[in-house]
Amino acid sequence: MRLTFVEVVRYGPADFVRFVETPPLEGLGMTVASLRGIFHDDIAVLDMIDAAVQRKGGRPERAETLYDVQGFIPPAPTGNSQGALLRRLRKDHHDLHKMVLNGELSANAAAIEAGFRKRATASRRWWSVYVST
Repeated sequence: MRLTFVEVVRYGPADFVRFVETPPLEGLGMTVASLRGIFHDDIAVLDMIDAAVQRKGGRPERAETLYDVQGFIPPAPTGNSQGALLRRLRKDHHDLHKMVLNGELSANAAAIEAGFRKRATASRRWWSVYVST
């Protein structure tokens, strides 16, 4: 019997996207979007994926610009999505972020407590229904 040895590939914290997209035995062989789809019910895992994918602040380096065709950086979650709220809570309100991940608060309740959103009142709900019809 003959054994063959495979070179071990090591990935650092900044190489998460490369690890996910590298074919199996060296990586997962999928996209970050499909990985998020697998864990769509687990808010803690989604938050860890988002933290690993999040680009550092400031101007992108030349390799991370729009014209970089070899690597793709997933866009940041935007609007009122749960991912956008988690990212903002992780940045500004660590205690509320931990409470959301532990299941003690919903992302919406934490956003209201942090002051990112206003509590929905009956008149606000009525007005949104009236305007949308």
